[in-house]
Amino acid sequence: MPGAALALACAGNVPGIKRDKKSEEYAKFCNAYINGWDDARIAFMQGTRSFCPTGLPVKDMSVIFFDYVMAHREARDLPAAEALMLAFKDRFPCQEPPKASQDHSTTGVRIVDLPAEVGQAAKDIAADCNGAGEDGTGGDLEKTISVYQRGDGRRVAVFDPSKICTFHGSAACSTDGCDLYAYSEQATGSPWKKEFQQPVFDKRVEDQNGQVPLKIFIEVRGDVPPCNRKRKEATCQFELTWRGTGFGWKLLR
Repeated sequence: MPGAALALACAGNVPGIKRDKKSEEYAKFCNAYINGWDDARIAFMQGTRSFCPTGLPVKDMSVIFFDYVMAHREARDLPAAEALMLAFKDRFPCQEPPKASQDHSTTGVRIVDLPAEVGQAAKDIAADCNGAGEDGTGGDLEKTISVYQRGDGRRVAVFDPSKICTFHGSAACSTDGCDLYAYSEQATGSPWKKEFQQPVFDKRVEDQNGQVPLKIFIEVRGDVPPCNRKRKEATCQFELTWRGTGFGWKLLR
């Protein structure tokens, strides 16, 4: 199905557009298609970032797609799945944290500063990747750690072992997604505290150097806690907000 045909179906969700007796039926098809496409994207891409959604309802996303196709003639003849990806990449680009936040030479946080499980996991996964000739870090495992200000003078370190391999068949990733860890800095001399360990399909961090609460957005497979949906193909999107003593979890979708 071309992008133009899907956009026509999605027109039933667009405010102000003249409707006929089949508009509601077409809109339902549009919404089901986008939901199914998003589930397939997550299942097959397994953590590879494509675009960074904000938890909008599918109806709103369908309107964004319709507007994109109307404004970009080249998207009309593309397969609907490709046109959707272009539309959402354009509207929801992934913004990486400032490089200074990820630079361990600036933050002073290294793998050896975190609990021993971090170093062990990094070494085990690196061994798998090196054996396959797929080490994405160039031997610098510190690249797996990003450090963010909490706003109280201490920091949160996010350990992302999926960065070690250039493929997703390592111990860091499975059909449930790729493991993501977060640790919070404690009093001087005390070990860093693990805040969560979660397999995710996608993740995004919002950080303004401690000026506002640190937020981490993650996407979790349907049958993996804390999502717990009936279908594994379905997913949940969560917003994790730093609350001073831990993360508050909010279900977005």
